Amino acid sequence: MRAALVAVLTIVSTGRAQADAVRPPPDDCPQGWTAHTDHGGPYCLEPPPTCKTDETARARYKKWYCEPPPPKGGCPAGSEWTSRSATDAWCDGQRSSCVGPWGKDNKNCLSTSLCVKEIKRSCPARSGCDTYIEERVASVCARSKRCPRGTKCIVARRYVRPPPEKKSQLGTKLVGLILLPLFAGAMLLGVHVRRRRRFTA
Repeated sequence: MRAALVAVLTIVSTGRAQADAVRPPPDDCPQGWTAHTDHGGPYCLEPPPTCKTDETARARYKKWYCEPPPPKGGCPAGSEWTSRSATDAWCDGQRSSCVGPWGKDNKNCLSTSLCVKEIKRSCPARSGCDTYIEERVASVCARSKRCPRGTKCIVARRYVRPPPEKKSQLGTKLVGLILLPLFAGAMLLGVHVRRRRRFTA
């Protein structure tokens, strides 16, 4: 009985492993196409489209589209610009990055007040979850916590992307401090040489 149970579990485990296995990408894609693979199987992705200068080429479900530009001034802190298609783009609240053990000690997870429209979505296949809440951010909550119609003010810890590091000016200052005395010394030496030539002429 125990041997039979082990055999059944082995077959089930093997079947799951085979189902989760990712096959290698194809090696016969047409020229200009790129080879990809995922749990859905190998495929060839056509070349990206030519988008406008303020758009970005994105690939989703093996299809390309031109992602529209983010709003002027960018998304509010605690959200990131994302999209599903050329006509479906939004500022996405970054709460998931601050949930669980990996977000507990994340210094970039800060308390933010945002006007949000919450949408319940189904998780992708093999992601380990059933549903999740998608946050579509409209704006920052004012002190009155009034938000546009269809949204509500939600205060939560969200990932706030740190500002880009400014290039350190220390190196430039050090170079200046080193070169300035050398330049001054060269100037004095030049004056001394000219005076000496004048007296010896």
